[in-house]
Parts: sequence; structure tokens; C-alpha cells
Amino acid sequence: MIMKRLILFFALSILTLPAFAHEGHDSFNGYTVLHYLTSPLHLLSMVVIVTLAWAIVRYRNLKTQEVRK
Repeated sequence: MIMKRLILFFALSILTLPAFAHEGHDSFNGYTVLHYLTSPLHLLSMVVIVTLAWAIVRYRNLKTQEVRK
């Protein structure tokens, strides 16, 4: 089970490599909150991460409720 999780972790980590470097930071500094909230790349990434986190938490809660019944 641990090996499967490690493989999944590294596979998902490799998918994030292209996001480490992208072109331009427009007219404002690339290290401000405004950049992360207005850049389509960052905004899409945040939406995907929040959606996945929500789905995982929901799945675990539903699974826990089934066990309690």
C-alpha cells in the first residue's frame, strides 16, 4: 500500500514540473498575491487543487459514515 502511494505521489509531482516556469509576469511583480489570483495558470491550478482536496475529504467522510452504520 505504501509503495502505491509513493508511486502516485511521484507521478503527480512530475506532472507539476511544467508549472514551475512560465512566461512573463505582466506589469506587476510575479511574487505578489495579485499575480497568483489573476494569472490564468495559477488560478486554474488553485481550482484543480481545491476541487481535488474537496473530493478527497468528501470521499473520506462518506466512507467513514458507511463504516459507522
